[in-house]
Amino acid sequence: MPALTLIGNALLLISLISLALGLYRKTISLTPIVCLWSAIVLLELALAFDRFELVYVYSYSATALPLWLKLASLWGGEQGTLLLLSTLLATLGWHYRAWPSTRVGMQLIALAMLLGCLWFNPFAATGTMANEGLGLNAHLVSPWMALHPPAVLLAYSFLWLPVGAAIHGLNGANSAAWLVAVRGAASVGWGLMCLGLASGMWWAFQDFTYGQFWHWDPVQTAVFTVWALASGQLHGIRQLNPQKPAPALLLWSSVLCAISIPLALLIVRDSTLASSHRYIGDTSLWLMLILAAGQLLAALWARFSRQQRTIASRQAVILIIACWMFFAMAAGAAGSLAYSYICENLHCSRDFVPFRQAVLSWTGGAEYAHLAKVFDQWEVDHFVVVRLLLPLMAVLLLMTGYAFIRTSTKRALSLTVIAGITGLAVGLYFKPLENLIDGTGVTTAHTMQLFSVLDVLLMWCLWAILATLLWCYQAWRRRGWNAWSRLIPVGLVHLGAILFIVGATIASTLDSSLQKTFSLPAQYGKQIRLGSEFTVTLDAPQWIQSHDGIAGGSALSALSRWQFSTSDGLAQQEHASILYRDTRAQQDGTQMGSFRQRCMILDYRFARALDRPGYMLHPVINRGLLADWQIWMPAEPPPLQGESREQLMIARRFPMMSLLWSGLVLILVGTSLILLSGLRRTVYPVTSQ
Repeated sequence: MPALTLIGNALLLISLISLALGLYRKTISLTPIVCLWSAIVLLELALAFDRFELVYVYSYSATALPLWLKLASLWGGEQGTLLLLSTLLATLGWHYRAWPSTRVGMQLIALAMLLGCLWFNPFAATGTMANEGLGLNAHLVSPWMALHPPAVLLAYSFLWLPVGAAIHGLNGANSAAWLVAVRGAASVGWGLMCLGLASGMWWAFQDFTYGQFWHWDPVQTAVFTVWALASGQLHGIRQLNPQKPAPALLLWSSVLCAISIPLALLIVRDSTLASSHRYIGDTSLWLMLILAAGQLLAALWARFSRQQRTIASRQAVILIIACWMFFAMAAGAAGSLAYSYICENLHCSRDFVPFRQAVLSWTGGAEYAHLAKVFDQWEVDHFVVVRLLLPLMAVLLLMTGYAFIRTSTKRALSLTVIAGITGLAVGLYFKPLENLIDGTGVTTAHTMQLFSVLDVLLMWCLWAILATLLWCYQAWRRRGWNAWSRLIPVGLVHLGAILFIVGATIASTLDSSLQKTFSLPAQYGKQIRLGSEFTVTLDAPQWIQSHDGIAGGSALSALSRWQFSTSDGLAQQEHASILYRDTRAQQDGTQMGSFRQRCMILDYRFARALDRPGYMLHPVINRGLLADWQIWMPAEPPPLQGESREQLMIARRFPMMSLLWSGLVLILVGTSLILLSGLRRTVYPVTSQ
């Protein structure tokens, strides 16, 4: 047995025993924290130095990967993810050891994660000395791999923290411990979740499988549920008395947020629904299900075993309504997920399957039949989700305007009513979206049915923007630079959220596309005009025979260069790589013949990243103030000698994406400023009474 396996397993066992003893002794020591972080360092060293005698290193790393991607492989598989989560949760539990309910909650969840980690064992030995690993799947070979997954996992850990104090509060305890956890760690977690979502959107917009910033994939829908519940509890923590119990609404928000986290992790691992986030490999699905059920049962027991009724802190009505609106949005997203699961298990028929149709539109022949069978699954109907969320979002925007303007005038309610009626009339009469759409994009009849709601939403966005700007101005006038400590950052977060909604609405409904047919190899090196916007030159590729990680196997790849010129005279160059064939088999041992890179949407093992600067099937992005462009090129097998084939180039235009990205930047800037105070509470938590 390798020394790495012995040392790693010993560290995990010591951590497990120490955490269990800490629960028995009603304390937590540094021993499990030191051992868990040591285990992470040991696994990272194994990844960095290509120690393929470990199954985990062999499965998720390769010698050709750059060092930063090898280190990022820590969260590239099940075992590493469980190790990281158990370490983060145990560390937070130790940091909040002064609050018994918070500490116990973190210890129990960390213990469950650690049991799963031991079961799947990141330090298991292969039994043979391999010279090469299988590497990361092609989608994860991206700089965003170093930011998006760890940001989301960190967010989950921080948002999980208040659950112990929340369950204790449901049993009648005062809100001091819960407030410390929410105002400190949960606010940090919310900011990290925003960072994770923003980086994920940017990554998805550049990735072939997505091609857009958001499409209500099952995993995205589950993460949105977590975010909405976390947003609801943060809106409700003002004006609470630490010596009194918190309102049950807010305590349940923390519990439901904690329950939704393992359920979101479960959906990543579950193959019931069609998903572009599908997890391949070992799965801790049942562990996540047990964690979610355990938290729910503990909360119900605490609530119904309470012996006497207590008087909770009072809150402003506007904050209570805001909390309920966020909870309603979370319920709408979660309900759509549950409906899809039920329909898939009952084999219900459906008329429109966007994800499956998108996959099949890029293939043909025998591959078409295979993909049609594999993706014959239910997915989240994003039109149903949007239909549920849009009215709630519109009302929330109207209320946001009222909440901000009421500090500046006594006529806030009257102005809000006037703004609501005016926006309703202008949106329904002038119909800006319906009048601007050109019909060449992917907007469907399903979306056009919602144009009336979208038009009103845009009008109410303008009201919320004006109210937020006025609030920031008044804060600056009254407090000067002191307003930047808390007040103006809150305004920036809300302003960014509103701009994001405006940009997302315009970009996703008024998108357009251009198509151009050309012949290859006849038009290699020649300028190809795409509408009036772009001129494209595609150089002849250099064909390369590469090793694909299997003894005796090889992959055929092509390295080429694109040159783009815009109507404004701006030039852009991109080097791109296509992987055409991979001799490795599917998980069931069958072969499908020659694979193109688009097959990685079916099984990531079909296409591996080579040591090349890009992928030809990922769209090339041209960003502008008024619109962002995606240029899509086909990846067909190399034509026979002397033969030219017609190919299709597609350009998609997304107007006002700059508002979306600017909104995300404002959210992150405002959140970062708020987190300075939140981190102070995290680093220096108030001692328990």
